[in-house]
Amino acid sequence: MFTHADPSDFGRINEKRFFEIVRRLQYRAPHWFFTLERATVPTDVRGIDAFALIRKRSDPDTVIRVPIQIKSSKKGIEQHYRKHPSHWVDGVVLLVVNDIRNDREIFTEFLERLFEIWKKDWTYEPFFARLYAEPLDKRGRKIRDELIARESSRRKKPFSPEN
Repeated sequence: MFTHADPSDFGRINEKRFFEIVRRLQYRAPHWFFTLERATVPTDVRGIDAFALIRKRSDPDTVIRVPIQIKSSKKGIEQHYRKHPSHWVDGVVLLVVNDIRNDREIFTEFLERLFEIWKKDWTYEPFFARLYAEPLDKRGRKIRDELIARESSRRKKPFSPEN
């Protein structure tokens, strides 16, 4: 385990683990679950790590993008809601992923939360209408720049949020 790691390192490790869990266990998911996709940089800096794609209950041909945020602790969830209070009302799914919880427990909670959304036939139109309307604060701009730099070094070519 890390002894002097930055808290954001734990977050990235736990996000990566969450994506691996879903990829490995998604064959157990119900018929209404399609996949999980990573958020773009502009979305990530606004507090969303991923989107779960599920069928709309009342119209199975329609796909709903459910916003997901991964946190390393319940305290992290509380801090997230203080920073993004609308995410509570909007129904953003926040999940705790850390080494205390096992993979099956995390995946089960993920599906249970998505089931509630599927059952209620929830839509995220107000959330998406507001998502990019709010300007980034100083911290958001700093995180955006760090994510772009990290992605550029990984790709070995210049990166912008659009490509």
